[in-house]
Amino acid sequence: MGAPRHTQSMNPFVPFPFLGSLSGFGASLPSFSPSLCYAPPCFGGGFPTASPFGSPFFPPTFPSSFPAFPSFGSSFPAMTPSFGLSLTAPPAPSAETPAFPPAPEAPVAVPTAEGEPVPTAEAQAPEEIPDDHEHNLECGHFYNTLGYWRSRGTAAAIRMMLAYQGVEYFNKFYDPTENPDGTWDVSQWMDHKENILKHNNPLIDLPYLEAVDDDGGIVLAQPSAILNHLGRRFNLIGCTEIDAAKSDMLTEQCHDLRSAWNKLFYETRQEDFEKAKEGYFAPGGAFEEQLTKFEEWLEAQGTTFLVEEDHPITADFVFWELLDIHQLLQPAALDAFPRVKDFYQGFRGLEGLQEYFASDLYKLPPNDPMTSIR
Repeated sequence: MGAPRHTQSMNPFVPFPFLGSLSGFGASLPSFSPSLCYAPPCFGGGFPTASPFGSPFFPPTFPSSFPAFPSFGSSFPAMTPSFGLSLTAPPAPSAETPAFPPAPEAPVAVPTAEGEPVPTAEAQAPEEIPDDHEHNLECGHFYNTLGYWRSRGTAAAIRMMLAYQGVEYFNKFYDPTENPDGTWDVSQWMDHKENILKHNNPLIDLPYLEAVDDDGGIVLAQPSAILNHLGRRFNLIGCTEIDAAKSDMLTEQCHDLRSAWNKLFYETRQEDFEKAKEGYFAPGGAFEEQLTKFEEWLEAQGTTFLVEEDHPITADFVFWELLDIHQLLQPAALDAFPRVKDFYQGFRGLEGLQEYFASDLYKLPPNDPMTSIR
C-alpha cells in the first residue's frame, strides 16, 4: 500500500507509513527521518530536553567506564570536543574495456588553505604516527584520518565536506589483493581493524573518521554518522530544524540510489553488464525511478540546491557524488532531468571544491576493486 496521492504530490519521496503535519515543513516527512532523533547544536548550543539525548532512549550521561570516547567526559556537550579547535581550517580496476579510468598511482595530497599539498598518511613520514590514542596524546600528536578503500565510494562525500571546509586530514587507504582463485585478500584492513581500531570503537568499519587532540579522541564509523557529525560541526545542516530534517531525509533517499548503483556493479556478471546497464538507464529503469523523485523535489522546493538557495548542506554532497559517478558511466544521464542537471552544474562550480576536483582524490575509481565489473 502506497502513500496517499496528495501526500506524494507534496513530497515525492514519501513512503507509507509517513509522519505529516510538521508546521512550516511544506511536505510530509517519512517516518524514518533521523532528524527527529536530535536537535542540532546550532539551534541553541546544545541538546534541549525534548531531544532523545535527554530521554530513556539515550541517557544524558555516559558511564565513566567507557574509555573508547574519552572526549565525551561525563555529559554530552553541544558537539564532541574531540574535534575542538582541531577541525578548523586552514583548511580501476583494469580490463579490456574498463567502465572507468584506473586510479592514479601517485600518492594523494590534500590541499591546504594556502594551496600547498599536505601528504597523506601513505606519502607522509619519516616519522610514523602510531595508531594509539594514549601514545598520541602523550607525544602531543594531532591528526585526522579518514580510512577507506582506494576508491571514491561512500567516502567521497565525506572528503568533499572536509575539502569544502578547508580541513587538513590524512587519507588512510586499504588495498585488497586478488587471490589466484578469484577471492580477495583484505587482511591489510582486517589486521588494522582487529588489532588497533576495534579497541577504540567495537563498531569500526569502512569508512571511518578518526580524530585526536589534547582533549581526547573519537573514532566514528558508518558514512551517515560521519556525514551527520560533520554537518553539525560545520553548520552544514541548514538554518532551521526543518531544514535539518529535510537534509536527513534526502540523505536517506540517496541511499536508495546508491543501492541501485551497487546492485548494478556488485550483483551483475561481467558478461551481462552491458545489457544490465542498458536496462538501468532505460525509461522506467532504476535510474529514472530515483531521479524523477529528485527532479520533482527540486521543482517543489524552487531552490538551486536540495534545501538552501545559495549554499550546500550535507545531503547535497551525497547527492552530487552519486550524480557524478553516473555521469562517468553514462554522460547523457542527466539530460532528461533539467533541474537535477542545474543542481549538478551549480554544485560543480562551488569555489570551495575546485582544489578537490583538481586533486587525485577526485580521480579515484568510483568503486572498490572487489566489484564484479572490472
